Amino acid sequence: MTMAVFCGTGMQLLFMAIFTLIFSVAGFLNPSRRCSLVGALLLLYILMGSVGGYVTASLYKTFGGKAYQQATFATALVFPGLAFMFLFLMNLLAFSKRSGDAVPFFRMVELLVLWFG
Repeated sequence: MTMAVFCGTGMQLLFMAIFTLIFSVAGFLNPSRRCSLVGALLLLYILMGSVGGYVTASLYKTFGGKAYQQATFATALVFPGLAFMFLFLMNLLAFSKRSGDAVPFFRMVELLVLWFG
């Protein structure tokens, strides 16, 4: 199951990167506006969740797995959970040092709602 989850997550990230490059080349995303690029990355990652779930489920079924629902659930939780935990801890460190680059608390809550939504 672990291999299927990692492959599904990898395909999700690959498709997100491809679509981001396509939109950047087409002129929709401007690298000088950091917020638009990060917002587009998050939105595309969320939209490509269906690709990740499909790849995970089909790969898991190919190898004779029976609980493909659990595999797709793990795809939705493992990588984003680790990434959010790392981001949250780094943000706490930035807050403790009174850095201006710290993400506001309500922005972190918005990310959490997007993840569970």
